[in-house]
Amino acid sequence: MTGDPSLPASRALTSGMPPWGKVIVALLIMVAAVVVWVLDDWLSESFTVDTRNRAELRLVLYAGNIEAELQRTQVVPILLSRDPILREALESGNYATTPQLLIGLQSDVGAASIELLDTSGRVVAATDRVRLGVNRSTDPLFVDGRRASETIFAVQQRDSGGYGFAYARAIRVGSQVLGV
Repeated sequence: MTGDPSLPASRALTSGMPPWGKVIVALLIMVAAVVVWVLDDWLSESFTVDTRNRAELRLVLYAGNIEAELQRTQVVPILLSRDPILREALESGNYATTPQLLIGLQSDVGAASIELLDTSGRVVAATDRVRLGVNRSTDPLFVDGRRASETIFAVQQRDSGGYGFAYARAIRVGSQVLGV
C-alpha cells in the first residue's frame, strides 16, 4: 500500500477525510475547549467561594475566642486593685505573702504572669520570682496604668517575634496611688 507518487505530499495527507468530517472534528475540538473553559471557570469560582466562606467563618470564630479571652482576663486587674491584702502590703511595704497570693490567682485565672509594682515602678511581688526588684518605672504600661483611672490594655511586641498582651490598673486609696 503505497501512495500515488504523482500527488503532492499535502494533498496525500488530506485526501483521506472528507470535508464534512474535518468540520465535525473541528467542531468537536471547539466544543471540548469550551466545555473545559466553562468547567474550569465554574469549578474555580465554586472553590473560591467555598474557601472564602470557610475563611470568614474561621475568622469570626477566632475573633470571638480572642474577645472572650480578653473579657475573661480583663476583670483580674479590677479584682486585684480592690484586694485589701495587696493594698495593705503596698501601704506597709511588707510583701511577704503577696507572691503566694498572686501565684494562686495566676493558676485560677490562667494568666501568664502577674506583677505588683509600687509607686516607684519597682516589681515588689510577682508570679515569676526572677522579676522581683526589676525597675519598670519607664515602662509605658506602668506610666499609663498609674495615670489612668481605668484598666489599661496594651499589646507589646516581644523580642522573640510574637506579641504579648498586658493589663495594668492603678491601686488607689482615695486619690493616692499605692501601686500598679
